[in-house]
Amino acid sequence: MQQQKQLKVLLVGDSCTDEYVYGTCERLNPEAPVPILKFNRKETTKGMAWNVRENLMSFGIEVYVATHEETIIKTRYIDEKYNQQILRVDTEPDIKEIDYELPEGEYDALVISDYNKGFLTTEKISEIVDSFDGPVFIDTKKNHLPKLDAYVKINEHEYNNFKSSIDKLIVMFTNSKAFSISRMLSFPASRIFFLILLYFSSVK
Repeated sequence: MQQQKQLKVLLVGDSCTDEYVYGTCERLNPEAPVPILKFNRKETTKGMAWNVRENLMSFGIEVYVATHEETIIKTRYIDEKYNQQILRVDTEPDIKEIDYELPEGEYDALVISDYNKGFLTTEKISEIVDSFDGPVFIDTKKNHLPKLDAYVKINEHEYNNFKSSIDKLIVMFTNSKAFSISRMLSFPASRIFFLILLYFSSVK
């Protein structure tokens, strides 16, 4: 049996560190009407673009990540007894716009994970898409993009605020696993399209 080719994806986007502080709420703070969290433990993982990388790698795809040097930290405080998040604190430094050349090489697809933090401007996204020879998938928090030769994925809430006319638009619905593809798109019968669409269908 012929071995399948190792698929390679270039992933460009925002990244962060996810911190989870677990504890138990046993009483209210006498200084203010808020609970006191008794610390138990803390877990740290890589998030945003790094999470996309892990999910794509779970499909057997080789992924190269281009992201910013600055560290965004999202700290979630969770009551373990009720598995309830009681607070999230975001530490967001100023993110420098990407100013380096993307690696050369043969990639089966380009994935842009844009959380609109400043690393990828609209102009830079257009430039990257235009320079890439292959299928492009964009997951964005921006409410406007120019005409691009790319598949753009947004969720239902983002769709309601989206101000662009995108031919290749994929909309994920919040309360179901269904997704809508604009204009009945015709997708090439290739593994990379199937795997990335499968990933998009699992992310709201």
